[in-house]
Amino acid sequence: MARKTVFEMNARSVYEMLVQKAERKNRKQEEVDAVYCWLLGYSADQLKDLLVTEITYGELFRNAPSVNRKYTAVTGVICGIRVEEIEDVQMRLVRCVDKMVDELAKGKKLEKVLRSDSEPADVDEYIALQGETEQKCLTAIRKTIREALPDAKEILSYGMPTYWRDRNLIHFAAQKKHIGIYPGGEAAEVFAEQLKNYDVSKGTIRIPYSADLPLDLISEIAGWCGKNN
Repeated sequence: MARKTVFEMNARSVYEMLVQKAERKNRKQEEVDAVYCWLLGYSADQLKDLLVTEITYGELFRNAPSVNRKYTAVTGVICGIRVEEIEDVQMRLVRCVDKMVDELAKGKKLEKVLRSDSEPADVDEYIALQGETEQKCLTAIRKTIREALPDAKEILSYGMPTYWRDRNLIHFAAQKKHIGIYPGGEAAEVFAEQLKNYDVSKGTIRIPYSADLPLDLISEIAGWCGKNN
């Protein structure tokens, strides 16, 4: 029988394991609750109600009311994995919870665990905080997507520049060695032939800083997202 992934596990079972880890170090269940609520936007009552249902851990994260954009401030190694290098957003959020509960168990004050460092207020500030090369790439991609999706709202979601119309349509972000474009898995499949020269996985397109930006292709993908996402 295939082993369940963490996303397929019952949410309460995973939650209880993390509570037990914290309580072994004399931390409180309410502090673990605070981590989930801070990260995913649930109220304490909403979280409590969900955890008595058969919801999976993946559903707990996918249905989050409002992911805290400060999740990108959760960094470091947990379970042998460096959190900030995880590109799949849902898995990164799962590991953020693991990391934050681990910090509780190691004695860090809750106020420190719930990051208070400021994050960019908007896309302008996000771009301004990047390096010169990253800024040039981000600015060009931003202009391209704006033109392809003129009626979409520009926001920060999951800590990334995002174009939204009733739902998130497409994201992009500066990573250490590349620009990431996040149109979703279906879009990546539709444009697989045009993307064959790029590193693509799980709806993420990675464009090295050394490569020319395929702005026409990005425009086409963004337009498809506007019609289909």
